Order: sequence, then C-alpha cells, then structure tokens
Amino acid sequence: MPTQNSKPSRTRSIIGSIFILVGITCVVMFTPSSTELSPIERIELESLKNSGIAMLENTPNVLNHRGSAAVDTFTSIVQLAPGEMLGHRNLVIASLLLLVKHRENQEQEPASFAATLLATKKLLAILHQQDTASGIPEILDAKLAEILDDPETAVKHYQKAMTLRPNDQMLGSEIFMLLRNNPDAAVRNQAILDATKDRLDNLVLLETLVRYQAENKDPQLLQSLTALIDMLAPFAATLANQTIDIKTELPAFKLRLEQQDTTVWPELKTRLIQIFNVMRQEFGYQADLFQLQRHILEYVIHDFSDDFHSTDLPDTESDTAIDVSLTVAPSNNHPASEHDVLDVQVCDFNLDRQLEIIVLTSDSLTVFAADPENESRWPTLCQTSVPSGMQHIVVADFDRDATTMSPENHAIADVDFMLYGTAGFCFIENKLDPDTQTRSLAITIDALDFPADTSIFTATLVDIENDGDLDVATITQHGLQIIKNLENWDFIDATISSATQAKHAQNQRTIATVDYNLNIQADILLPNGYFENVRHGRFRWRPNNTTAVTSNATVVASAIADADANGSWDTISASDAGITIAFTRTQAGQKTTVINTSKICDIATAGITTWDFDNDGTLDIVAWGPSGVWVHRGLGGGKFDEPLKPKGLPTGEVTRCEVGDLDDDGDLDLVIVVNSVPLIIDNEGGNQNNWIRLRLAAEPDPKFAVQRCNSYGLGSRAELLVGSQYQLQQVSDQVTHFGIGTQTTADALRVLWTNGIPQSTVKPDTRVTIAEKQELLTGSCPYLYTWTGDQYEFFTDLLWAAPIGLQFAEGIIAPTRDTEHLFIPGGRLQPINGEYRLQVTEELWEAAYFDDIQLIAVDHPAATEVFSNEKVGPPSISEYKIHAFATTDLRSPLAAHGSNGQDILDVVRARDGKFTKLFDQRQKQGLVPEYFLELDLGDLSVANQSIANTVQLVMTGWMFPTDTSINIAISQNRQLSGSRPPSIWMPRVNAEDPSQTDWVKVVPNMGFPGGKTKTIVVDVPVEQFRNRDHRIRIATTMELYWDSIQVAVGSQQPATTTKTNVELITADLHYRGYSARLSRLHNGPERYDYDHVITQPLWSPMAGNYTRYGDVTELLQATDDHLVVLGSGDEMTLRFAELPPPKAGVVRDFIIRCVGWDKDASLNTVAGHRVEPLPFTAMKSYPFGPAEHIPDSPSYREYLRVYQTRQLEPQPFWNQWRR
Repeated sequence: MPTQNSKPSRTRSIIGSIFILVGITCVVMFTPSSTELSPIERIELESLKNSGIAMLENTPNVLNHRGSAAVDTFTSIVQLAPGEMLGHRNLVIASLLLLVKHRENQEQEPASFAATLLATKKLLAILHQQDTASGIPEILDAKLAEILDDPETAVKHYQKAMTLRPNDQMLGSEIFMLLRNNPDAAVRNQAILDATKDRLDNLVLLETLVRYQAENKDPQLLQSLTALIDMLAPFAATLANQTIDIKTELPAFKLRLEQQDTTVWPELKTRLIQIFNVMRQEFGYQADLFQLQRHILEYVIHDFSDDFHSTDLPDTESDTAIDVSLTVAPSNNHPASEHDVLDVQVCDFNLDRQLEIIVLTSDSLTVFAADPENESRWPTLCQTSVPSGMQHIVVADFDRDATTMSPENHAIADVDFMLYGTAGFCFIENKLDPDTQTRSLAITIDALDFPADTSIFTATLVDIENDGDLDVATITQHGLQIIKNLENWDFIDATISSATQAKHAQNQRTIATVDYNLNIQADILLPNGYFENVRHGRFRWRPNNTTAVTSNATVVASAIADADANGSWDTISASDAGITIAFTRTQAGQKTTVINTSKICDIATAGITTWDFDNDGTLDIVAWGPSGVWVHRGLGGGKFDEPLKPKGLPTGEVTRCEVGDLDDDGDLDLVIVVNSVPLIIDNEGGNQNNWIRLRLAAEPDPKFAVQRCNSYGLGSRAELLVGSQYQLQQVSDQVTHFGIGTQTTADALRVLWTNGIPQSTVKPDTRVTIAEKQELLTGSCPYLYTWTGDQYEFFTDLLWAAPIGLQFAEGIIAPTRDTEHLFIPGGRLQPINGEYRLQVTEELWEAAYFDDIQLIAVDHPAATEVFSNEKVGPPSISEYKIHAFATTDLRSPLAAHGSNGQDILDVVRARDGKFTKLFDQRQKQGLVPEYFLELDLGDLSVANQSIANTVQLVMTGWMFPTDTSINIAISQNRQLSGSRPPSIWMPRVNAEDPSQTDWVKVVPNMGFPGGKTKTIVVDVPVEQFRNRDHRIRIATTMELYWDSIQVAVGSQQPATTTKTNVELITADLHYRGYSARLSRLHNGPERYDYDHVITQPLWSPMAGNYTRYGDVTELLQATDDHLVVLGSGDEMTLRFAELPPPKAGVVRDFIIRCVGWDKDASLNTVAGHRVEPLPFTAMKSYPFGPAEHIPDSPSYREYLRVYQTRQLEPQPFWNQWRR
C-alpha cells in the first residue's frame, strides 16, 4: 500500500478550484433545468456522472487518491448542467470527503484544512438555498459537524432534518449514536426512546432500551423482550456456552412481568447486562452498529432528473456492437428426450472439457454427451430412474472426490446432482468405474427426516459454516430449510441451529446466495429480505426489499449480478409484471443500500439469468416465460436494450433455460425447454470478440487434500480488469466466462475464494481457459526477520502457542499460552551500527497482539550448543528453560525409518534445510493418516552406567497446521478425528508370541514445533526401555516435517550460560506490506524475500482499533496489558543496543521473549471478525465470559485513548481492481 505523501501544490490547486466553483455556483444556481442541453453535452454529462460517482466511492478509502478528481468532475457537471441537483449535492459530498482527507494531515497543513473547510461551508450554504425541503442539506451539515468532532452541533442539525423528514428512522439512531455516552442521563434516555419509537430490530438499540426500561420498571419492557427473544434466537448456542439459556430464561422473565411480579426487575436487569456482555463480542451485534448511521455516500444522487431523461440519448453502441445471431439449432442437434422435460442443466459431467446436457423428466435423469460424429449429435451417456415428485436439478460436487487430474495437473472432482420438488429431494452420485472408466448414476440419499408433506419450491448451494463443503438452502411451505453436508454423503437438517427465524421465508419462490454485504460470508437473499450470515453457520433475518419490486407481483426468479460495475451486488427480479433491477452500493463489511431501481421490461417472466452473449464485457440478460425466450443486451452503466428473440423458436412457453458454450467455440449458447421439449439455441457471432474462461481447482493433489474450499470454488468472487473496464462475477459453475471485447489482453484477474483467500493473476491470456489452483495461503502467526549481516532474512514465526478464538471443534476453544521464548543463533542476528535489529511483520489474514518483547543474550562456551525449551504442548513439557549440550554429546540416531519403510537417516543427520515427508496422503490440510517415525537411539550407556539418566532428542522441524474452519469440518465428519500430537511409543515383547513385538505408548504428548522451522528438545523416558532395545516410535496424525534429529546422552551438569537482557532502544510501528513468497524447497516451509515487497492490500481487514503508527517502545517494556496491535501489512521495527563482544572462547546466541497473542481472521475463529475484545494476561479463556473483564484503570483508558486509534479501511482491498 503506497504511503501518503503531502502535496501542498496539489492541495492549493484543489482549494482554488473549490473557490472558483463557489463563484460559478452562485451565478448559475437559479439557471433553468438542463432540457436545452445538446445531445453531445448530455452524453458527456452521463460519462462525467458515472466517473464522478466511481471517484466518490474511492475517495475515503484509497490512500493515493485524496478526492480532487471527484471535485473537478462534479465542478464540470455543475458548469454544464447548473439546474441539475445531482451536480450540486454530489459536489458538497465530494468536498466533505476531501475535507476528511485534509483532516488527516491537519497538523502538517493547517492552512489547507482551514481553506477546504471554508469552501465546504460555502458550498453547503448554496445547497441550502437550492434545496429547502428534503432535509438532506441539514444532514450534510450534521456530517460536517461530526467531521469537526462537534457532536452537539451535529445533533442540532439532525433535529432540524427530522422536522423535514419525520419518517426517517435513521435520524433518531444517528442522534442516539452521538448521545449514548452523554453524561446527562436524561439526554441519553430521551435519545434511546426517540431512536426506538418505531423500531425494535437492532441489538445495539435494544441493549440500551431494555436496560433503561429495567432500571425504570417500565412495563413497555414486555414488548421489548418479545423483540429481544426473536433477535437473540440465532445466538442461543453462544449464550449457552456462557451458561445463559435464553430459550427458557427470557420467556420466564416475560411471564413474571405479565404476572406483575415486582421482584423481577433487579434480577432481570442483571441478566440483561450479562447477556449483552457476551453479545457485544458477536459479529451480529457489531453488524447492527453499522445499521445505525449513514455514510455520507448514502446521500449521493445517482442519476439526473426526469427532465434530463425526457429525451432519449443518442445510441452510442451501434459503432462498437457486433452482429450476433441466436438461432435454434438444426433438428438433429438436440437431446433426444421425451416430451415431458421438467428441468435441464449443462455441466462437464465426465471431465472431458466438453459440456453435457442433463435432462430431468418425471421418471428419469439422463446425461446427453456431445458427439459430432454421431447421427443424433447428443447420444445418451448414462441414465437413472428417479423418484416421482422431482422437478428441479442442482449441480455440484457433493462428495469431494477430487481424484482426476486435469490437463493443468490439478486435482478435479466430478459433479453430482440434487433433485427436488413437491416430494422433497434426493441426491444422485456420479460414479466412475475404475476398471472400465465408464460412468453411471446412483441415488445415494433420499429425503432424510424431512416431514412427508415438505414441498421444496427452490434451492441453492451455500457453505453455511465455511468449512469447505457445499450445503443446500431450500425454501419450502414452512420457510427456509438448511441441509447441512457432513461429508461422505452424510447430510442432516440443520435448520433449527442455523436458521432460527426460518419462517420469514415461507412460500417464497426464489432464493440466491452471495456475499451481499462484502464480509466474506455468504448471505441468503429472498425477495422480501435476506438471511444475514452472522458466522459459525448461523443466519438471522433482515427484512429488507432487495428486489425493487414495488407492485404486488410475486417474484418467481432472481439473479445476482454487478450490473453497473461498481463492485456491489445488484438484484435482478422477474415476475408476471416483468423484470426489474435494484442497484446497490456496499460499504464493505458494513451494509448494502439500494441506491436506484429500474424497470427493464413489462413482459411476464418466469425465469432469468445473466450472461455475456456478445463477449463485449458488458452484462446481458436472458429471460423466459409464457411468450418464449428473449435477450436484453447490456448497454453499460446498468442500462439494457429492448428484447431480442432468437430465430426459428417454436411458439410456446419456455419453462427452463441454461447457458453454456455447448459447441466450445468461445461464445455462450442456450439450451431451453419449450413445450416440454429441450432445444439448443446456437450463438453465431459472439466469438468475434475475445473471451477468458476461468476454472477454479481447490485441490492441488488428489493424495494431499486441502479441503478448505469446495472443489470448484463455487461462491467465490471473480474480478477481471481490462483497461478501464471492471467486471465482477460470482463463480457459480465449473467454468466462469468473461467477455473482453476487442481487447487482446486483460490486465488482472483476482479470485476471492469462499474462505477469504485472495489470489491474483496478472495479464491472463485471452481466448483460452485459465485454471486457477488454490494456493495454500492462510493465517498463521506474525513473522520475524533478523539482520544477518547483509540483509534481513526470514527466521521464523512468533506467538504460535498463543492463538485466541481458535476452535478445535464447534464450541471447543483451543488453549493459549501467552509467553514464548524462541532461540535465535548468533549467526542469524548480527549487529549493525551498534544495534541488533529485528523486524516483526504481520503478513497474513490476522491480528497480532504484543504486550512485552525482550531480547536476551545467551553467552556459552564455544564447545556447547544451546536451545530453548520452546514447543507447543502442555505446561508440564513447555515451561521456559535453556538446554545446553556439549557438542560432543550430540549425535545422530543409529537408524531412522518411516512407517512407510523409508530410510530417512541421511535426511535427519544435519540441519540443512532438507526435510522428511513420512506420509503418502493427506486427509485435510494439517491432518494425515496416522504414521510413525521409528528411531533406534543406539548405545545409551555413559561411564559406569548401562543407560544414561537423561536422554533427550533435539529435533528441528516444522508443521503445517489445520485451521479453525478445517477443525470444524473434521469435527463434523464422522469418519475423521482431530489431529493427534506426536506421542512416544516403546517396544515390548509379545507375551503370547515372543517373536512378535508390541508397542506401548509411554509419552502421550511429546510436544511439537509450532509453525515454521523451530528446534525442540524432547525428554525420553529412559526408565521405560526394556532389554537394551532402544528403539522408539513417534506417532502422530499431524503434518510434521523433520530437518534434523540428534540424540543427547549424558548425566553431566549442563554447561554454564550467562544471560543478559538487551536494552530495547526503540520500537516503531508502520505500514510495510507483504514480502514476496518463495517456493518451498525439499519439503520445507514457505520462505519469504524481505527485499521484494507488495504494498497493496492482500487481505480484507479485520474491523476494530489497531495501534496507531509511530513509536511504541513504551508499550513493550513490561507485561501490563498495554498492547501493540498489528494488522495485516504492518511491520514493527525493533532496535536493541549492541552488547560488548563475548570473551574469547565464548559464543553468543539469543532468546527472544514475547508476551502476546495472535487472532486468525478465519471465518470460524470466535470473534475473528474484529480486533476487539483485546486479550489480557489474566484472562482464563478467549473470548472471556461475563464474569471476566478487560482491565479498567486510568492508565489503561489512557492507553486506549492515545494508542488504540487506528482503523483499517476495507475499500482499498475491495476496490483494488476498480478504476
């Protein structure tokens, strides 16, 4: 991410342009409306409007764009169309956003800030004269006051706006947010009463309201409790983990209120406080905070007035549009199916890179494969009978059988089917005979335990808990139903735990899933609102019209797309009244707002989908219904042409339509069902323009499964940048097709996988298929780089034993140890200019918290080697100590073998960066089938003893971990168990057959190296050896790789060591970016090149307050809960004073002691959505329960005030590829 530079000359230019604009505006503000504009001027204004609004959306977030371009653009609009309110209001908004940027540098440029403020006030005054009735100028006055930290004035302006906008609920909540911490209780109370006058749908408001009502014994609390019971229902399991049973407790309180039990008030108040102490940590609560205030951008006008549009604009597409013909294929080029077809799908069924057509009739499911040499052209590949009552097909890989290698050498899975309809549902598996290589279909699962009368109207795929498999959300007459995939064709009905408010979906006819509010969590969209994903497989209902259908027409179909290319998901809806589109704007991670609606046509419509049939890079729509099938060609900017109908289409109702490149010629064709017969419609000419096909492959190797995402990345976000043209699609099929017009190359392609991992390709080729394999990026821990004499080199990762919020299984939190001592060899930390310098970086999707960092010099005789006791394991084996061995006491094992018979002695003889790999397959990332490492320790005798008192293993290695989402998936899979740490086993003679050897476990957990390469010391229980057989086995299911193993034998006292604390001179926190990744070598971990840095954001930032940049030395001097909090891309430079050199014959190594924690932003990390709540050393668990509290003292509050002030803007990540 580029740093922000001060540009005084540019600032003066901006301010000058504002003052000039003020003068122009004063002269022309009463000029008549823009009906006299010439066609050329109106085209220019449309272009200026589109670019200006795009600039506005980038202004408050992109660090190298301060807002001047937006000001200039809306200046031009006002000059050309002074009678259009769009120019004037949007100019004020651009000026306000520019003021926000100037305020960031107010101390360095006070004059610039003052001048910009003055200009903004003048523009606001002019807007007031032009707009006296809407109340929006008053709201913008309030926003200005908020920018100036003047809440009292802001409240007054909002109150003025309320007189003009009495039905605007948001004004009450804006005032509440300004007054909720007011010292005057009467003021606070009135604010909450005003804010909740007509709404009880927000947890933040309800928290304050019910506390006020309980304190004042207000009988209206009864009504509030009713709302609260419904609002808290999705969080019942979380509260139950803290021994709060809202399912019984709140109804019981409600009953006592109804019975006028006066003893209930204090008890109820206490319980409500405890409930919200837990809820404030929840994603749902934080999301509700964003619903209480509007961003300035929500007041942007997105289109000109009706007068402006009273005359159609000239057609600008004719010069660039290509001729495309949609024609019904010849009679022999259609699937030969019977005349009762209910549904049709296209997919690559047999993984031959050609599309097959799947046809469902009342009694069969048939796969038709293209065969140009066959007389029928579409012969039957396979078929199966199906239960009655099935009307629809869902295509997906449900069993994760990624066992086929693609031409690009990726592991790919075949697709299976779910059928559903009036009789419920069933799953059908795509089976491959390994001997004959022929495929067949087999019903695998019938309708589970659904009620017999369940009729499924519609269904969609969704990974409800982000565990990497595909679940199904359906709509029935009872509401939303969640069918949860536990893997291995094991499904359960998870509606009760996942969708407690499912009734709100009753009798809806269309459903879609998408990350609607850009927080990397799939939401479920319906015509009457949406189920917001609040993490951990839970959804809550948001009543919100996302479809723009304002009539009484029933929405029967919908499509999700970015129709206006602003990076936000729009909803296209179909009904018997025609097709409408709701355009949205999204504040990433916060909320999505409908900004405009448009009617596309009045034709009665039964179904819609989107495509780019002419490959021009602009979204088109294909629709169907009683009058047939037709296409609306996209004109750009969210506008669409009149309907175009295919040639040769028989008269009749079209009931289904699917899109795909059936003839593999680079343009998209259609297969439709008309009069219950399947027909193919050929696209002739669309391939005159260029295209890119994207295939995602989540699995790199069939033997080494990762399983962090579903096989084809369905639900991922795919963005393509071609020049100034930005395209966004959701991956919904095996292939995602982008048209790119006449461009011969694309600039960049980015995929945001469903688990939040971004992956970019620069300059992808055109007219080809791009297969993207998911790379193994993940959250881990902050990195440590050391100065080695010539450069900074990656050393290892930190805080590996201190994860917070990590789950071993749903609700089972991993333990954490906040203090670590890592050994740094002296050769890896060389002095420079009288200092030892280390760089601590945060480069992954996580936050790091450092309370205390110490550097300890360890001086010891040259003939000894020193190691710390740092390992991940229980306290009994991981307590701090320094191990020192005479070099002569360290030797290799006599023999070393893997459970696969591999002789690995040569691999583990020396620390040389070559690692073992003792397993042949992986079940999931970090989890492998059990294997062992067998070591023969050889002769363990010393002096007069047949066996030494102490024998230790010095083992250098690394481990590739699972993450919290994978742990959730493992816990659900009935055929897997969680990873087991390495244990030590010793041989015993079999009592019944002495020629056989049994092995017994003598150490259940020996510990393991956390993360990247580290050395651990393991005690061997020598008293457990029998018969001078000194073999041991180390068994585990963890993904561990060993570089070297040495045996230390002896009972002598350890060598003398001298430890000296090294003075910390300074610690500086700043933004750096991300080191270039280097490929793994010899089974080793990933490596990083410090000198090559990527500065743009790689990860969607966690919300909350991070430590401000600058000097943070005092925060690291003691363990006092005053934390340095690093976000993704941050670096902390540590400078320690160089010590005098050691004496002759003495060697110096170092120990770095860190007190801190690490929180992964994985979607299943508890409280992983934000930095807070901040951890503290006295906490017993994280997140801590209602009985524990963050330290509260004057010094701690001052620490928060001074240091915890920085927030990471989400837009630079989300808008990275937009122009």
